[in-house]
Amino acid sequence: EGAQNEDGSTYKRAFIRVRWKLAADGVTPLESRMDVVNSDIGYLGYNAAESYGLSWKVIGSAENLFENVGVFGNIFDSHIHHNYFGVYSFGHQGDPENQLSGQWVNNEIDHNVKYGLDPHDDSDNLVIENNNVHHNGYHGIIAAERCDHIIIRNNESWSNTGNGIMLY
Repeated sequence: EGAQNEDGSTYKRAFIRVRWKLAADGVTPLESRMDVVNSDIGYLGYNAAESYGLSWKVIGSAENLFENVGVFGNIFDSHIHHNYFGVYSFGHQGDPENQLSGQWVNNEIDHNVKYGLDPHDDSDNLVIENNNVHHNGYHGIIAAERCDHIIIRNNESWSNTGNGIMLY
């Protein structure tokens, strides 16, 4: 699950994340965006919430939180490898009509400890297309828990320990 320090504890690697939450007034959205374009992202993350490697996450527990706001961004033409999770999102919001957010296109995602691409809870309106997803520790692509309107097409998902594509 991670490299070991000399004392046997798990080594905690660096990670990249973008987060969203409500301001202290409980109403004002503090939204975030991260785009990954023509990049090589590797050797990041470990087994702790929001520390998976490359993550987009909405935090908080307000009623209708995910209907009102989200974290945003695209991933184009990049190599994402040897992370704890390749890509993880929680509350990521796409915009498929205008292609301003939620386009995960033309990437290679490989050799990650857990999942390759993991749009998790309440990640909606994503386009996952033309990716080569292979040699990941669990599923290559998994869409889990209340993910709506996700388009998954023309991907190659092979030699992953779990399923190539899993809808949960």
